[in-house]
Amino acid sequence: MRDAVLLCGLVVERGLGDRALPALDRLWRRFRGFGRDRSQPEQEAVVETLARIGTAGAADMLGRIVTAADLPPPLLPVALRAALDAGLGLPRNFTGPLLRHADPLVRELAARLSRLGRPDIAALEESIGDTHAPVRRAAAVALGRLGRASAKPVLLEELHRDPASEIVTALSGIPDDDIPVYLGRCAEAHPALADAVAAALEEMETVLSLKIARRIRVGPARRPD
Repeated sequence: MRDAVLLCGLVVERGLGDRALPALDRLWRRFRGFGRDRSQPEQEAVVETLARIGTAGAADMLGRIVTAADLPPPLLPVALRAALDAGLGLPRNFTGPLLRHADPLVRELAARLSRLGRPDIAALEESIGDTHAPVRRAAAVALGRLGRASAKPVLLEELHRDPASEIVTALSGIPDDDIPVYLGRCAEAHPALADAVAAALEEMETVLSLKIARRIRVGPARRPD
């Protein structure tokens, strides 16, 4: 037990995969009921290792741990981040209430996880008015991917404030004639995002979006005068 955290790291390093699941399950059960005031390193090591193993069996075990009613509250942010790293689609009745959690980090992670499963639309709509910017951003990205126009103001604000491919992709999911223009301007202002913007515009498949995508693909140096 003294070397439990070290051994969890070796599970991934040596590629043990599902062969390590029984031992990880025993380790998790050994610390069940602990960590009510502060999460235990061994608990954190189990959920993080399961996320890194990357097999279906590890994902199933991680999902059961994360959604269990007896998950120690201090471990919740670590468990949610592990679920996000593993790409888990968690149940709506689990992530929905977390969008109203007192901890803004939990709300942000719940919004990001909503993209991977069946989201609670009403709770996400509330979250785009959250007082914490990372929560608003995560909720808007989730809603934009669902084509919800309500996310447009927050996504445009984020496109101006801190542009990234996730914002570009989310905006391109909203059916709106103005969005290709905003994305085209983003590509001009941020050349590192030009390829992501062009790909998103091509996915939109409108006359305007395809025209702007072609201009981006050609590039200013190759355009005829």
